[in-house]
Amino acid sequence: MPSQSDPSNPSALSTKEFIRNGEVIEFNCNADVVQLPSQFIQTNGLTILRQLHGSTEKVVVAIYTFGNFGKQVTNNPNSRDWRFDFNKPSNPTVSTRDSNIKWTMNDATCADAAMYECKVDYNGETQLQALYGHQNVSARAAVRNLFVTIDPQNANFRYSENDNVTMACTVEGPPGLLIVWRSGYPNSGLFQDYSVAADIVEDNPSPVSTDGCGAMMYRSSLRIMLTKNDDGLMYVCAARYDNDPELVDNITLSISPAAQTDPSNPSALSTKEFIRNGEVIEFNCNADVVQVPSQFLEILGLTISRQLHGSTEKVVVALYTFGNFGKPVANNPNSRDWTFDFKEPSNPTVSTRDSDIKWTMKDATCADSAMYECKVVYNGDAPLQILFGHQNVSARAAVRNLFVTIDPQNANFRYSENDNVTMACTVEGPPGLLIVWRSGYPNSGLFQDYSVAADIVEDNPSPVSTDACGAMMYRSSLSIMLTKNDDGLMYVCAARYDNDPELVDNITLSISPA
Repeated sequence: MPSQSDPSNPSALSTKEFIRNGEVIEFNCNADVVQLPSQFIQTNGLTILRQLHGSTEKVVVAIYTFGNFGKQVTNNPNSRDWRFDFNKPSNPTVSTRDSNIKWTMNDATCADAAMYECKVDYNGETQLQALYGHQNVSARAAVRNLFVTIDPQNANFRYSENDNVTMACTVEGPPGLLIVWRSGYPNSGLFQDYSVAADIVEDNPSPVSTDGCGAMMYRSSLRIMLTKNDDGLMYVCAARYDNDPELVDNITLSISPAAQTDPSNPSALSTKEFIRNGEVIEFNCNADVVQVPSQFLEILGLTISRQLHGSTEKVVVALYTFGNFGKPVANNPNSRDWTFDFKEPSNPTVSTRDSDIKWTMKDATCADSAMYECKVVYNGDAPLQILFGHQNVSARAAVRNLFVTIDPQNANFRYSENDNVTMACTVEGPPGLLIVWRSGYPNSGLFQDYSVAADIVEDNPSPVSTDACGAMMYRSSLSIMLTKNDDGLMYVCAARYDNDPELVDNITLSISPA
């Protein structure tokens, strides 16, 4: 039930049946709360009382008597942020029925769970009578601290086909919390519940010892083998209690094709045109990379070299000669995690064309950006012919560290109508990064680009001084006045470079009437 915007005639002692730490809760005591028949128009006094759960004592919180109007008594602890509004009757010589006590508890905690009582004294048919209204307000833990993690945790959530990963969703909440996994593509806005129940493992919830509201810690794991269809796919964990708004977190994956199981015929020196810190990159050097005509079967030597960007020196990295088969040479710095696989020809007396050098750089950084070269020496129409293959691999900053924050930051993102809020999205990425705001309801899976351009402010990007990849720091702010129609709306900030998968973060708001 929504909060009453006009306290002169509220119809319930409180609009809430449960209470969470840090919430605001209101109580009203008046003739309508106790359902005083309409013919009785003289109320002589109002009293709010409560009996805390686990206590046998009923305590008076506020009294309003009308023998002499304005005699107000409140039991307001100095340490509590409580407010009392005593609504005087509009025409006391005729009627005092519209009197009211409004008690606003701005710092409610689960320890305030109690049986609350409104007592109304009134002039009945023959004598002074009393009516009572009661409402039980129970403690309920908030749904909070929801995080999705992944194991193994690769840089920028980049994986290969057939990799096995486990995504874990941890969250605190009340007993009976519902956790759901969904997946979908962020730019489509269509998300579906994950349907393979056997992939999901639910741990038994355990009590949160530091929480006085009976919160439990939940953990749900989703274990899958990745396919190419997971590229750019967002996995969402959503937690919800009863009809409250969902709390969500997500991970968007980037999937590369599975590594070549037969390196004898790769068709490119490298499958990547750019490089980021922490990525794995492979290079192959063979007859097909340099397009040796198919009629030439005798390969005499393979060489991989590179010339780092900003350097004038070309350095040999690996050499494989076949005058005496099996004499490979690799220039492998001790401090680097590089591996070299030298594929010997399957039938060297007939052909050496299927020879190959495969170089795997497992600790690539932007400092490895270079012009890479594959050199192949072969017997062609004339002896000892040479063909070269080149590929430029540029440094590119990763899109990373995307976070959405909100000001003011209320507990559990709970606000009231007409509140002004500013959401800020910060993210690191390469020059030319695109940032988009979207909004929608999490349980519908439908998200639309935010259309009021005047509400969005884009700061000028600034260089990230600690990044060698040319990363920039971006900040986009969305300022809005909240309305009740936005109750439970999720605001998503999505950042994307070129055709890479989006990186996203979000905030789901809960809006109470003013």
